[in-house]
Amino acid sequence: MDKRFALRLKLHKVDGTIVHHNALLRRIIPKGQLVQGYSLCDNEACWHCWVVDAQGEIFDVGKQLGIQYTYSDHVPEGYKEMEHEMIEKNKKLYQLYIDDPIKFWKQAPTKVKNFSALK
Repeated sequence: MDKRFALRLKLHKVDGTIVHHNALLRRIIPKGQLVQGYSLCDNEACWHCWVVDAQGEIFDVGKQLGIQYTYSDHVPEGYKEMEHEMIEKNKKLYQLYIDDPIKFWKQAPTKVKNFSALK
């Protein structure tokens, strides 16, 4: 399901960040929850967010169109945490989504706000 959803986002050129895209995906996952943690690839850990449903299954727009990685709620020993300016922006967006979802959606890019997740 998330691969088709990711392709729809790409087809409709929906801008925004991984936080916006997975927040949209969360809308179609019954009892889904947007969670944060780290994507692990090689020996690097990058802050990331994804959707987990009530049964613990993971859904992630980013994984469908990018490289394959695994998930962790922390940076495991032996991994180096990646740093770049988008990570801090995404962490702030994630926190806004958790603390004030109404404000999060009001501040979202127009194409994100207007995208119909339920098609």
